[in-house]
Amino acid sequence: MRNLACIVLILVTITNRGTNIANAEEEVVEVELEWNWEAGVPHYPHPKYSDDDEVLFFPRIIGGTPAFHGEFLAKISLQTRRGHHFCGGSIIDLRHVLTAAHCLTELDGRVIHPNDIRLMGDDLSIDSRGARTRQIRFATHIFAYPNYHALTLENDIAVVRVSVAFHQTPTLQPMPRSRMTPNPNEVCQLAGWGVIHEDRNRPHPVLLRVELDVISMDFCNGTSSYNGLIPANTICAGTMDGSRDACFGDSGGGLICSNQIAGVVSFGFGCGRRNFPGIYADVSRYNVWINECIDSNLPHEDIPRPPIISNSVGKFHPPTKYLLVMIAAAVWMIFNKV
Repeated sequence: MRNLACIVLILVTITNRGTNIANAEEEVVEVELEWNWEAGVPHYPHPKYSDDDEVLFFPRIIGGTPAFHGEFLAKISLQTRRGHHFCGGSIIDLRHVLTAAHCLTELDGRVIHPNDIRLMGDDLSIDSRGARTRQIRFATHIFAYPNYHALTLENDIAVVRVSVAFHQTPTLQPMPRSRMTPNPNEVCQLAGWGVIHEDRNRPHPVLLRVELDVISMDFCNGTSSYNGLIPANTICAGTMDGSRDACFGDSGGGLICSNQIAGVVSFGFGCGRRNFPGIYADVSRYNVWINECIDSNLPHEDIPRPPIISNSVGKFHPPTKYLLVMIAAAVWMIFNKV
């Protein structure tokens, strides 16, 4: 394994209680950040909110353009009970949503409780005031793949069951799952919520889309890229020059190839980095297990769980559990103007 060290300037925003984010005092602190690859693979940055529900940070866009309503029929926002978006997902039938296991577990692999989240669909915006078409549902069951590993992100896939079925509309519908791994050079689509304007005072994330190329795993797991860190049953997609990347496409979102859900956003190193495309769980490898989740009659408490990783760095709740990696990735994007 290898250690990758880089010196970055971290922009620290100091916000006093009762003051507006626009008036927050800023100072620049120089620190040395080292990513220890032996501690696990890096994660994509997640959104960050204040105690007053203000958006403090949202991932910026790498090659994304606004999507139109109904372009991504199965797109779902996973949110805290207060309505804070933290991950994406895809409707696979009207009561089940496909997403990433790391979205629904603590850093040590413990599965969060269904009461902690809600799911939103049929809307381009994730602001508190949504479109008239917006549908909100609450979760009753969380199925994280039993062999998911929180450090290596092996088998990073999960299914959520909602209490009341979504209502199918012309702009919200389940999408079929792929039965085959997409081939290298195939062009796929991804959608996720991100910021398109640098209005630091009040960002308004909107749904964006990007086209990504499937890249050979021989390259992605080679010495010029992830150097053997990529687990089995995954897809590598993006661009070699980093001009289009999934860093804005929130974790758990679906990679759409040939009008089918082929991948689930899992992890990546940085945002739009040359030679480091995004990594996705390969849906075709998990279809049998997904069908078992859909057919399961087990109560949530009896669902098989992933193992607990005893040497985890700690226990945090989404969307703040990847804060350190999020800060590093955010600052890298700011200073490289991506």
